[in-house]
This record gives sequence, structure tokens and C-alpha cells, in this order.
Amino acid sequence: MLMHVLDVLMYAYLTGVLVVALRLIWHMVFKLDRYDWHYNKSYIWMIFILDVLLWPILLIKKSENLIDPSESFKQEIMGVVIDKPGQMRELDRLRKNPPPCGPIIRYRQGDSGYEEVYGEFLFSAEVVEARLVKRQQKDPAQTDDVEEAVLNWLRQRDNTLTEPTDVPDAWWKFQHVADDLVRKDNAVVGSRCMKCGKEVSFNELVRKDDRGRPGWNFNRLACPESHNLLSVEVMHLLLRSKG
Repeated sequence: MLMHVLDVLMYAYLTGVLVVALRLIWHMVFKLDRYDWHYNKSYIWMIFILDVLLWPILLIKKSENLIDPSESFKQEIMGVVIDKPGQMRELDRLRKNPPPCGPIIRYRQGDSGYEEVYGEFLFSAEVVEARLVKRQQKDPAQTDDVEEAVLNWLRQRDNTLTEPTDVPDAWWKFQHVADDLVRKDNAVVGSRCMKCGKEVSFNELVRKDDRGRPGWNFNRLACPESHNLLSVEVMHLLLRSKG
């Protein structure tokens, strides 16, 4: 009797293994693209093996993932989804099909990754283009794909547009260009703090830059009310502790 029960349980387990494996393979073949496989290949196979072998646990705790495995293949670190394939997919889309660009572009950092920032900066697209061209000519090796995409976007601008056009969030590296431009008096068309709603002139910007601090050092610009408007990583220092 016991052997019969064990045989039934083993048959049920192996049947589940086959069904889950087929479901995951279908998803991997038809739903995951080249970005997923390029950046998450090891993770995808790890999830496949674990979900196939431990499907009874998945059935109890996350049965919806057996129906739609999309969530299973999303990497998480401490509850935060790390979507590298999605980021690169969006960068490629922007490179091939950039959004409209007008003579005035607007940059809002929003979140530096470490802290909230509240700055809104308006730049002349012509000035930004000239600055990027100068950087490219000075050191071509330092020009990355994002700067190339931004430069292409600026060159296709429509000067008949009257409203500021936003720098896409996916171009987060633009923060370094913005930091360089904001610190030059003639580069900013306008800026304001979205926290207190006040316009901030060049002379009112407060510099709160880190210098020689262990760990990440930031360039920070704040409004007169001490709200961060821009926060940019500039270097990471590893210092030996004393004693």
C-alpha cells in the first residue's frame, strides 16, 4: 500500500516536472528576446532548473507564476527589480527612433539612485549639441553610446516646437552633461526647484560637493532652501581605516 502511494506521488511529481518544463520552455522560446538572453542567460537557466525541480513549492506559494512565468524571470535584489534587458531594450529603441526634440530641452533627474532630487533645468539644444561635439572631438574614446544617441536626437530637432521637450529617463547618463552645463552661467535657459516651486538663478545655486569622503563622492547643486536640484556621482574612494 505504501509503495503504491509512493509510486503515485512520484508519478504526479514527474508529470508536474514535465508540464512545468514545457511551459517554461515555451515562454523562454517565444517571450524572451535577445536582450533577455544576452544579459540574463545564467539567471534564466537557474530559474528554469529551480522552478522545474521545486514546482510543488511554486504551486503553493506562487501558483500564478506557473500560468505566466514572466515574473519568475525578473531579477530582484533586496526587493528591487534589476531590469538590465529592459534598460538596454529602451536605449536601443531611443537610438533607432528618438522622440521629438525642440530648441529647448528640459532635464529632470528625479532620483539619483541614492536620494531624491528636485531640479528642473532648461537648456538650449544648440548649446548642448555644441558641448557634446566639443567633448567628442576632445576625447573620442570617452564618447559612449548614450552621448551618441543624445547627439543624434539634438541634431534632428524641430525648431518650430514651442514647448520644452524632455530628456528621456533612459538617458540617465545625461546627468553628467547636465552637471557640467548647469555650472556654466551661460548654459542654462532656466531652472527651478520642484520642491518649493521657486525659480533659481545661477547665482542662487548652492554647491554641496563631496571632497575626499570615503565611499561615493557626489557633485550636488541645491536651491537656497537646501533642496537638492542635481546629484551626480563623480568618484568612489576606498580608504584604509586607521587602527
